Amino acid sequence: NMKLLSFEDSLRFLPEAHQDLKRDELVLDWDGNATGLETLFVVCIGFDVQITGEHDNFTRARLYHAIPRAQLQALVVDRLVHDGWLQYLTTLKLRETTFRLDGA
Repeated sequence: NMKLLSFEDSLRFLPEAHQDLKRDELVLDWDGNATGLETLFVVCIGFDVQITGEHDNFTRARLYHAIPRAQLQALVVDRLVHDGWLQYLTTLKLRETTFRLDGA
């Protein structure tokens, strides 16, 4: 018995005040409606596009906007987009270095 809610609807009442309601709720909304709001988990769906230069900044901005909304974990779920941002990000490797003040 799960109910889908928008961010706005999810903030209308506190769960403690409605303990008689025994249902699970899932917030499903556009990332633009989450400005300034945080939640435990965020799942970003359908954010990827092919890197062409036309929509690159918009796509990256949406990811950078959505991921920090998560307090515990953010997941990015998408279809495979050839030459897309998510495909590119899978090629990046962490380079572990020691911070040196004289090199900053």
